[in-house]
Amino acid sequence: MVLPCTNPCPSFWIEAASSPLRDHRSTKDLQAKTDVLIIGSGYSGASIAYWLTKYTDSPPSITILEARDVCGGATGRNGGQLKPDWYISYPKWSALYGRETALSLSNHERAHLRAFTELLAEEDIDCSFRAATAWEALMSDVEMARVTEAYESLRDIEGQEAVSRLTFIKDPEEAERVTRIKGAVGAMQIPAGQIWPYKFVHGLLTRLLDRKLINLQAHTPATHVSSHPDTEGYIAVTTPRGVIRAKRVVHATNRWASHLLPQFEGIINPALATICAVKASPYYVEKPWESTVSIRWDGVINNYLSQFPPPLSTIIIGGAKEVLIKDPSSFIGSDAEDRLIPGVEEYFKGIPKRDFIGWDGPDVADLENAGVWTGVLASSVDAMPFVGKMPNYENQYIQACFHGHGMPRILGSSAHTTSLILDSLGISYSTPRIAAIFPPLPSPFQLTQERLSKVRAAADKLKEASGKASIQLPKVGSNGVDGTEMGTEKINVKEVAGDVEGYTAPLVDPLEGDPIFA
Repeated sequence: MVLPCTNPCPSFWIEAASSPLRDHRSTKDLQAKTDVLIIGSGYSGASIAYWLTKYTDSPPSITILEARDVCGGATGRNGGQLKPDWYISYPKWSALYGRETALSLSNHERAHLRAFTELLAEEDIDCSFRAATAWEALMSDVEMARVTEAYESLRDIEGQEAVSRLTFIKDPEEAERVTRIKGAVGAMQIPAGQIWPYKFVHGLLTRLLDRKLINLQAHTPATHVSSHPDTEGYIAVTTPRGVIRAKRVVHATNRWASHLLPQFEGIINPALATICAVKASPYYVEKPWESTVSIRWDGVINNYLSQFPPPLSTIIIGGAKEVLIKDPSSFIGSDAEDRLIPGVEEYFKGIPKRDFIGWDGPDVADLENAGVWTGVLASSVDAMPFVGKMPNYENQYIQACFHGHGMPRILGSSAHTTSLILDSLGISYSTPRIAAIFPPLPSPFQLTQERLSKVRAAADKLKEASGKASIQLPKVGSNGVDGTEMGTEKINVKEVAGDVEGYTAPLVDPLEGDPIFA
């Protein structure tokens, strides 16, 4: 049985927000019954609850259970970036799924920028949201080549319009100027946003509570869920505070899905990410970044940052892969949110002086509030989330495993999940204006028994191989990757797991995947 630890290290987002909902319980006792029970109060759980109340004037009764404090998991511990994938994954997606599906994946992510802008305005939620741009500071010839290939592939196949909102700078002097990152040899600017994710979720839940549309129960872990309904059509969900019966159950538990759905054991796996809050120097108080920034050496070594406008001015920095890859066991397979990773704090404190042009603060930067914290992201061998109805579990749904890249994926996924739930309940509905911004859910996200079986077979093969070979690690110098150090034999993930019959998903090396925990 796997549940999140009870004492995670403090997160800036949570501590600085001081939300009155942190330990909220709508009622002293659990309800005996509910129409829809959502397990998990983070971004997925809250947004599904929100859409359930917006799709129909007669929404079902909704109860949300949270094992710890409200939104205390990944959404309360991430990087605060809303950064759609505009181009970098296009070659991979196009080769695996074809052009149409590759574009559907990218368009689904892009739609989140407009949807967030309109939803936050409609609900009047203050979560420090800013729709702006993201600068990618390209720090090596390796990364310049990777970005150039992806950019030109998208442009050449889809046409100039596909890259019309991207700005690609190949002059190093100009790249340093626009990113303010020392040593940048190139830069790419894409539309993106930044957000205080914890405040966003608490804002949604506050609106729903004020309208008396949900029952929210913090510190109430679900310990067992029956796989099939009883004779009255209810699923029994057991908690330390008693049993609640629900017509529909939604598992919005991300890394923790296998706790109640054992078929995901070994399929949805944890990785520990680490982030910090840095006090801005006088220069950066006066001239704060107006874009988010990522500092990228290759597909592995990356840092990313965003800054609040004055008066807060705090700089949020995440990544630290340059430290983490020296000991892969410190983060791969770990969900230890109650500990910090050795060497990370010192590394983060040195980034501003080393990398930021104009930094006039101390050589060892000061941290703010919670300082450094960790959070758990969930990953699978096919690098895609699981969204939809659970195979072989009547009236149960899952939305999980967003690979540290949930901000530009979850709101639209939740709209899809909502329609499935309402259809199954026989409740008539119409898609609300903001939800209609999203294109159909990309097919690689959708959960089917066939996909689950193939992912299981691939994961089992990879697990078997991992006991026979070591992982090739990048060798990191003072200015990034400068070579490789080989183990006895590198696991070739695609060769090991990719021979599963009919399996075409983008199998992922455990050191790779999405660089942004956002």
